[in-house]
Amino acid sequence: MSRPRNVIRIKGILIGSIILLYVFVVVPYVYIRDAREKNSSEINPSESVRMETNEMSKGMNLLKKDNLLFFGDQTTEDNPWKMTAGLISSEEYGECIFLTPETSVKIKEIEVTGKYLNFSYMLYPQVREKSDGASIIAEVYLNNTEKAEITEKINISPEEDWTQKNIDVSRYKGSTISVRFIGGNGENGNDDADWVIINNVRVEE
Repeated sequence: MSRPRNVIRIKGILIGSIILLYVFVVVPYVYIRDAREKNSSEINPSESVRMETNEMSKGMNLLKKDNLLFFGDQTTEDNPWKMTAGLISSEEYGECIFLTPETSVKIKEIEVTGKYLNFSYMLYPQVREKSDGASIIAEVYLNNTEKAEITEKINISPEEDWTQKNIDVSRYKGSTISVRFIGGNGENGNDDADWVIINNVRVEE
């Protein structure tokens, strides 16, 4: 008589295990999968250029010290890096160009191997609440000429996270260009905490 009871007990344990597996593994998996699919389908195309820097692009990052020439950079006590412009590094954002109003940086000797000059920018997050917005001007020069071939002004609001900008440089493919970023204080003319950081500068298809 004990053997049938043991069989029934084993069957009960197996059925219970299957139910627990379904409740705690299968159901959560299906829920998470459906949620991910829903979120991905609701992404606004206009927001698709905003993403973390490590997801942005596959081309070679052009932020190399030997290629950077800063203008208007001075020592200051107003920020942790004690300078008004330069190449900074942090664990969270990696190496970035740091600009304040009336400073600029030139990236030299960029080989145009793709269609677009891509870069990402934002206000330094720790000072957003003190800033009323800033701006940068991006200028593209061909073969170190003095006249800019392309000039684009970008206004940056304190609410923006990393935002990617694409500039069409396909007409210069096969040539060498340089790019200059000029820091500004935005449309309101207030310099307070207008710390712009630029990252992930590269040329891509």
